[in-house]
Amino acid sequence: MRVTGPISPIFVIATVMLLSGCRTPSSESPAMPPEGPVEARATADPASARATVDRFLEFYFNRYGSGLPNDAERAALSPLVTPAFGAALDAAARAEQCHRSRTGGTEPPLVQGDIFTSLFEKATRATGVTELADDGRSALFGIALEAREPGAAEAAVAWRDRIVLARVDGRWLIDDFIHDGDWQFTMRGSVKSMLEGIAKLCPGP
Repeated sequence: MRVTGPISPIFVIATVMLLSGCRTPSSESPAMPPEGPVEARATADPASARATVDRFLEFYFNRYGSGLPNDAERAALSPLVTPAFGAALDAAARAEQCHRSRTGGTEPPLVQGDIFTSLFEKATRATGVTELADDGRSALFGIALEAREPGAAEAAVAWRDRIVLARVDGRWLIDDFIHDGDWQFTMRGSVKSMLEGIAKLCPGP
């Protein structure tokens, strides 16, 4: 997360919540699974947990910008996430609106940068998806990601995050994202917990 402009006490609290770690991204890429680009492998059963992950990645790379998703982005994401995760997104968005109103838009947003992966600037490609667990009610997937400059022979940084899914009314829905990036100025751990914390920073009237 990068900060520009005046810093309010609210933003300081948000920053403390979101930042951890003390190392910078390594230019050395971890070993990637021999899967090839995710976009070329989206052949899963449409009712499967993997299909939900693939649909999220399509949203992430083609429809999502940065920061907290706006109204249109949340609407597009809504069919892919659990009611609990959707509610956490909505509550954080309300806190963002509250913060903007209280500060007159003179201070940075409560959240900046990509919230769905460990890298502030956003991943440019998913190089592999691995099912880590599935008990029929919940599932866990590992996502191999990279950020690469256009035309670059190698990725500037590569890492793995995780996606947690739950089976709700017969559908596989995303319930959380777990950031596993290990460098300075990255939010590690549960995105849902981060969103719930942001919602408390400016609960509104």
